[in-house]
Amino acid sequence: MSAEKGRRLFKKLCSHCHNISEGESHKYGPNLFGVFGKQAGSVPGYHYSEQHKNSGLQWTESNLNMYLENFKETIPGSKKKIPGVSKEEQRKDLIEFIKTTTNV
Repeated sequence: MSAEKGRRLFKKLCSHCHNISEGESHKYGPNLFGVFGKQAGSVPGYHYSEQHKNSGLQWTESNLNMYLENFKETIPGSKKKIPGVSKEEQRKDLIEFIKTTTNV
């Protein structure tokens, strides 16, 4: 796992829709700061789909890995319009970057 590779992937794949630093605003998707351990659909100030709010999913490394691989299968009705991240190593790098960047 490489947080640096994950940072580059985040910039390429995720930063158009998500901020990741504490105090930054939401974009098309919610700010991901402090995401680990939270319930899906629970970040204040962001309007989530009912599917996210009612998923019962808690953001763990394992659940985030499943979500990144296939958004619509993990939370049916997800609004994401991009394909998942098919390569496991890329998902691991993204998770490592998110984990190290947002660890509170």
